[in-house]
Amino acid sequence: MSTPDELERLKQLIGKKINMTRIAILLYLAARGEAHFKQLYEELGLTPGNAWSHLEKLSKDGLVKIKRELGKGRPKVIISLTPQGVKEVDRLLEIFDILVKLRDFVPGAGEGSEGPKGH
Repeated sequence: MSTPDELERLKQLIGKKINMTRIAILLYLAARGEAHFKQLYEELGLTPGNAWSHLEKLSKDGLVKIKRELGKGRPKVIISLTPQGVKEVDRLLEIFDILVKLRDFVPGAGEGSEGPKGH
């Protein structure tokens, strides 16, 4: 059951501006541990420029670490979460959990755009 405390916690957690692409990047990195830049933008369906722009913002916010590895050919860019990034993912997962709980109390939620079944 959703409580007033959960609603208040949700308000606190969502206090920041939400950007879906950055959320996708954070969740992707949480699932993978780390990723090569090319792998990240290709698997998330982003252009290199768009992905880099979001990664720079996430890096500036202290949520991701961008590391360049030198080797044969072009340097590889490895992206990973920082400890603060891991905390941010935990915050996002808490938001998702609260939203799922709230959905259970909304009539017709989760039944698709057709409305309640059988109507």
